[in-house]
Amino acid sequence: MRVGSIRNRDGEVRGCMQLGARLVDLCAAFELYLLDRGGVSRSHVAEAAAVEMPPSMLAFLRRERAGQEDLSLLHSYLSELGDGDLPSFSPAGHRISYSPDEVRLLTPVPQVYRILNVGVNYEILRKAENIIGPGEGYANSFRKPPRAIIGPEDPIVWPAGAKEVVSELELAVIIGRTGKAIPEDEALDYVFGYVVGHDIAILDLLKNADWGKSGNDGFPGMHYAELCKYPDTFEPVGPFIVTKDELPDPQDVSGEFRVNGEPRIRGNTGDMRLPVRWLIHYLSGYRTFYPGDLLVTGGMGSEDYPPLAFLQPGDVVEAELKGLGVLRNYVVPAA
Repeated sequence: MRVGSIRNRDGEVRGCMQLGARLVDLCAAFELYLLDRGGVSRSHVAEAAAVEMPPSMLAFLRRERAGQEDLSLLHSYLSELGDGDLPSFSPAGHRISYSPDEVRLLTPVPQVYRILNVGVNYEILRKAENIIGPGEGYANSFRKPPRAIIGPEDPIVWPAGAKEVVSELELAVIIGRTGKAIPEDEALDYVFGYVVGHDIAILDLLKNADWGKSGNDGFPGMHYAELCKYPDTFEPVGPFIVTKDELPDPQDVSGEFRVNGEPRIRGNTGDMRLPVRWLIHYLSGYRTFYPGDLLVTGGMGSEDYPPLAFLQPGDVVEAELKGLGVLRNYVVPAA
């Protein structure tokens, strides 16, 4: 399944599912399911749907396993109906499905409040940037603010004082269950799905501060995190969350990052120094993971296509992970 969020013509932010060429409003479609298959009366179906399939993706994710089971039931039901038998409106009068040009596709979880990024998780980055990085059995991680997140087709704003801005292509993980001290062999059970991540940084500030270069341990300090990684719009995420049943092995995903159509980064998640299941296990030893948390697993690359892509105002950038889709954004100068 591919799920995400849209803004409809009434300005409402609603969770959605991609079904063929249509985008289906999850809450509105669940009204139909509850009336048809769930035994809920027409007078109570809107209220019940809003509880069991909330319009907010974050609220839906917080239902954890119960919400995921309801999502599977809804997907099966809609697949049985097909486009031809799907009505235009729910029993309570809410629009059920849209063509992509009728709505604005947003980042999949606009309400996300915690972003955890992992740095230096591919040997190619150590080598290309002469970074020593964390030792064996340790992960380099830092948090980014929610205001950094943008969605498909949104502008990336070049900060006024920046001289060099670079992008990294990353696999991002949407957590689907609450967990602390999660065993490594159970870690993927806590994943809801995967999405394309695009991490951006101001490289000239990083070079000036000399964080993470030879002679350092590669861990970001406050100056690095706040000035280099924190600017608004510096974490595009999208276009959809692909549920984990469609991607059983997160360590075999190839990716390509393009600037104005030209490939700049290519890599594969199989080259991660620390795989997804280990990262969840390790990081959950220090903090509780909650549904909707976004874990961004590090910038990929290769010998021929290194892990940092340099940007300029006016660029059109496309971050693509095989099976997860293409995330397109536009670099614009600060107003």
